[in-house]
Parts: sequence; structure tokens; C-alpha cells
Amino acid sequence: MYHLVIISVNEPLLAGLYTQGHTEGSKDKHAQKMQTLEAHTPEESALDSHTQAPNIESPHTLDSHNNLKLCKEYRFYGHTTHALNELFSTLFSEGVSVRKIYYARGPGRFSALKATHIYLHTLSQTKGYELLSTQSFAFNGNNPIHAFANKYFVFHNGEIVLESNHKATEFILPQILYPQEFGRENTPLYVLPAV
Repeated sequence: MYHLVIISVNEPLLAGLYTQGHTEGSKDKHAQKMQTLEAHTPEESALDSHTQAPNIESPHTLDSHNNLKLCKEYRFYGHTTHALNELFSTLFSEGVSVRKIYYARGPGRFSALKATHIYLHTLSQTKGYELLSTQSFAFNGNNPIHAFANKYFVFHNGEIVLESNHKATEFILPQILYPQEFGRENTPLYVLPAV
């Protein structure tokens, strides 16, 4: 049974299948850059999840027994709903059995976040997949994420803010996945400008 990671906050949609693997030793470069992590307990949830990210420092981070290794990657272009349909059609036709889905819950394009939320929660209800999520910054080394026009989401001093004239970096699937760095707060992380 596989674990599936989905990054669908901007185009293209990235997905990866992960399995238990030998992951002893230090974290890969991507994991070392991760600075955002969703809260796991009510105490940790005290932060405002719409503007702040909890600290990544966690005693579970060094536990290599549950870490997962990337074994297959997918890339789909087009509208998020279409890309998700393509992904799951491919997985079902290949007979892939998924146990858990880990995904980026935002920030990102508003329509992509909304479509991802509805699609994955529908699958969770109908197929029984367990959903776990984290902030999008976990998949691009905390670099700016394109929002709209010349605006970018930036994680700065513990807050997500909109700024102009940045350059977005590509999202990447980590070679080693640390499930303990994902949480069950699976609501879209919308960061919208004041109207």
C-alpha cells in the first residue's frame, strides 16, 4: 500500500507515491529547508493557522522508523480538477492502492485550493483515505509562492504576507517524506487581500 503526496496549489500538479524505505541518516536538503509544519495538538493549534506556521522543531523529526521514500512521480497540467481527475484515473488504472494522502493545503491559487479541498475530502469520504496536510512552503524551501498578478505569498517573521515583485520557485517532491511533519487540520489555507 502506498502513501500519496499531492502539491496542487499552482500548475503543474505534482504527485508522488511513497513507501516505507531505509531512511536512516540525516535529512535530505529539501527536508532541511522545511520550516513550516502543521500543529498536531490543541496546544500547538493556538497559533492562528491563517497567518502563522508552527515551528518545525519536533522530537518526531529524527524518528526514521516511519519515514517514507519516494518511488514514483507524476506531473499533470491544466485546471486543478482536471489534473486531479487525470492523477486518480492513472492511479486506479494502474491498480495503485493508497493508504494516506499528504497534501499542501495552501497558500496558493484560490481556485486550486478550493478544488483540491473538495476533491480530496470527497475521496476521503468515499474511499476512506486518511488526509494529512501542511503548508505549501514545506515543498519549496519557504520561498515565495505566486498568488496573482505580481503578488506573491511570502513567509516572513512567522507570518504569511502578500508582497510584490518576487520570483516564485518550483515546488518539489521530497525524496524522503516525514509523516510526523503533517497535521490533520485539513482546511484550505486561504490568504486573501483585504477587499
